[in-house]
Amino acid sequence: MKCPSLHPLFVVSDQPKLAAQISCALALPGHYLPIVDGPRLTRPDASAEVVRRNNAAARARAKGIILAGVSDESIAAFQQKYPDYKFVIVNDDAQIAEMHSSAAIKKEPLRWGSGRLGIGLLTALRAGSSIIFDDAVSPQFEVKSESGHLVVCEQGEDLSEIIAANYAFATGAGLHLIPAVDEDKARALLE
Repeated sequence: MKCPSLHPLFVVSDQPKLAAQISCALALPGHYLPIVDGPRLTRPDASAEVVRRNNAAARARAKGIILAGVSDESIAAFQQKYPDYKFVIVNDDAQIAEMHSSAAIKKEPLRWGSGRLGIGLLTALRAGSSIIFDDAVSPQFEVKSESGHLVVCEQGEDLSEIIAANYAFATGAGLHLIPAVDEDKARALLE
């Protein structure tokens, strides 16, 4: 399997559905779009949280960082720490619509429920369309592999599903979601 190239943009987001919509707008076949969560500013090392995300973007050789659905405090922390860098701030559908290629705009968007976000995203990415979320129940299916590889992701962290779907798209892999493991059982297994 050929390792995918890294997308020239890097996304920091605390809103998985927004990150999914951005993924659809920026998708490039054979390219992995890196997405990470926003800095956790309530931690004692809040400044290091910002630095870690910036370092990850630098290691990915990103030409730009998109701050999508992160708090005003997070945006201020990035801008204070890196005042000479121009961050792209995305918070709504209008901004995402500006990112879409003209080909994607011509296709009907995929309507998806509020669960199994990774499956919905990978389905939309493969179709070359955008994705719109509503409160409906998401369909129960898995996305088959195009390359013979499979990405398996535990449910329960929506942003993890978005990251897994982007990786599966970049590698042509299928995506299978497994139920979240009960916290108490997980701790007992670790012990």
